[in-house]
Amino acid sequence: MRVRAHYDAVLVELEAAAVTHLDSDQRSSRARLVEALRVYREREDFGRADNPNGRQPWFVDAEGRRCAVAELLHVTGEHETIERVRATDNHAWILDLAGDAAFEAWLTRNGLEFDEAARIQCPALFNPAAYDAVPSPSSGGPPPPAGGSYGGPADTVGLTGGGGGPPPPSGPGSATGAPGAVTPGSSRTPGGEPLRGGGRPTALGLSTTEDDSWWLWWEYSKAEFLVPNRLSLANAPTTGDDVAGALREAIERTRRSELPRFVEAARSSDAWIRAAAATALGASGGRDALEPLVRLLDDPSQDVRHRALLALGATGTTSAVITLLRIAREGTHVEGSRSRISPYARPLAVVALGLALRAGSEQRVDAALRTLVGEARGSEREALAIATMFHHVLFPSTSLEELALELALDERESPSVRCRAVEALASAKDPKTLAKLQTLLSGPRLDLRRSAALALGATRELVVLPALMTAFELEAEVLTRGFVLIGIGRLGGAKAHAFLSKILVAGESGQRRWAALALGVLARETGDPETSKLLRGALEREKSAEGRAAYWLALGLLRDELAIDAIAEPLASAADPRQRMYAATALSLLGGARCAAVLRERLPRESNPLALVGISQGLGILGENQDVVAMRAALNLLAEPGLQGVAATALAFHGTPEALAQLAELSRADHGTRVRKAAAIEGLGLMLSRGDPLRLTNLSRRMNYTVMPDWAAAIFQTTL
Repeated sequence: MRVRAHYDAVLVELEAAAVTHLDSDQRSSRARLVEALRVYREREDFGRADNPNGRQPWFVDAEGRRCAVAELLHVTGEHETIERVRATDNHAWILDLAGDAAFEAWLTRNGLEFDEAARIQCPALFNPAAYDAVPSPSSGGPPPPAGGSYGGPADTVGLTGGGGGPPPPSGPGSATGAPGAVTPGSSRTPGGEPLRGGGRPTALGLSTTEDDSWWLWWEYSKAEFLVPNRLSLANAPTTGDDVAGALREAIERTRRSELPRFVEAARSSDAWIRAAAATALGASGGRDALEPLVRLLDDPSQDVRHRALLALGATGTTSAVITLLRIAREGTHVEGSRSRISPYARPLAVVALGLALRAGSEQRVDAALRTLVGEARGSEREALAIATMFHHVLFPSTSLEELALELALDERESPSVRCRAVEALASAKDPKTLAKLQTLLSGPRLDLRRSAALALGATRELVVLPALMTAFELEAEVLTRGFVLIGIGRLGGAKAHAFLSKILVAGESGQRRWAALALGVLARETGDPETSKLLRGALEREKSAEGRAAYWLALGLLRDELAIDAIAEPLASAADPRQRMYAATALSLLGGARCAAVLRERLPRESNPLALVGISQGLGILGENQDVVAMRAALNLLAEPGLQGVAATALAFHGTPEALAQLAELSRADHGTRVRKAAAIEGLGLMLSRGDPLRLTNLSRRMNYTVMPDWAAAIFQTTL
């Protein structure tokens, strides 16, 4: 029984906790409560919910059963506190009691920490026996039905989500079409209220097994860890004592020298190249990029117009903010015009305003954005609400956090809006707001549970760790459990480490891979040798070739030099080129001269294009001068245009003057594919960027990608 198993785990944690800081009375009281919890577990008369579609806390249920925390209060005679909570908020999480003087005083008297009380609390279930019968797909039972509807209480989802796989590159060139259009669906919530947003996306269901693997999360999140080297122009001549200033000036001269070429590329007859030029202008051009970018707002290609909108924001200028505000309100860049830039000009302008503030603009637009969302209707309101949540993630504010909470809790909103609003609440610090996220983490909506798991982890607030640990114990759906483990890893700390280590050693096979990656995230900054040893042992026990790659990446995140041989061997011998690609990525994460040598030796011997690009990307991350020529040679071997573009981007990640020179040559060459030329231009912009690159790509690292409109997913495909 899952509820009993929860209390089994909690009792072990309570008994293992250090108590030397407590006085004798506190230790005695604590021991009494631990014993009372043990009796409560043995009695198994746990609270019952009256709603079959959720896991909801009941301080005292309809038949008088007390939750575990209320039972401990009862044992110590705190009847007044029990009655007060029951009468004022019977569905309170322990997070809701933060700041309650009487409750916190009781914790202190009895030697309990606040987070221990939160861990003790378990939400009530409508029918625990039926809930336990829901099979976990990774345990060998029958899979749940597709479409997001799970087979038992607490797992019923009334709305399907869209887009289970990674979005395809939205490459510029398509001058027509409206990406992200949704097909008609249910226009009402399960409660019968009108659904805002005009319907629901229809693509892969929320429970499709295609989404259950760790690798898809990695592809959406890897930009957080695979950081491009910033151009230093270390070989530029410098004089005087201000070396840093001289280098900045050298980079600025390079920006000025490339600007005319970007402007020329923006007039190309090829839409791919114009779109890349827009991105490069936005990243590096500053005020001088405004005029050519505004011209591109009239481009025949809708994708080019979209890129130009985002690029305007990246300039961070006051003029850009004024232009983008007008577009956000009207959809046009010429006042009084009836011709909109595109069906998605308004939401893209809102996202671009977030980039502008992130790039240094001092203008504040929160009030204007709230008004836009409030006044819009139908599908346009949905798009503006999603874009405003992206804006908040890029540049958080109190006002937009309040809007995010409103949208997250509004059952009339579409799935995409609610998911984006939940994820935007990762900026929240108020325990009562965090408690609302915990409610969504335990609710009936699978899409919202996934988003809440990612958001709670991204808060970095350790007070939410008990919520994620308990959610993992009660959750049945595989991908959601994986997201919960990643959230636990992001929170970090000794308790999170112990929990993940237990899953790594004794969990189901699929969850062990998620736990490995979560431990890699948790210990990335410390490079803890004991964690590395634990992961190496788990790798040795892993039987699945597909599964081993998760451990390689985790060990790469930990920079474990003792794992180099174990990762280098499949780089040369793995039959699946995807495994060779992940081995190369892991080595680049690990870093150092030896990893660079392994990749350098393998590059000329690799014949598979996918693995070849992976090795080139790895060398780009490592950024050693001697590899630039070989990376360029590898690019020339590639025939598929998309892979040529990725290889050109790898040169941009290299961050050296040598790589800059190669990209400049590629950007001017008359031969080669348009994709390669476009990638070279965009790569130059990335290298010369005035701000942090990949700000938009990093949006995706804490988002539930199974519910994402196409127009929004396309934002992640730019290097801005």
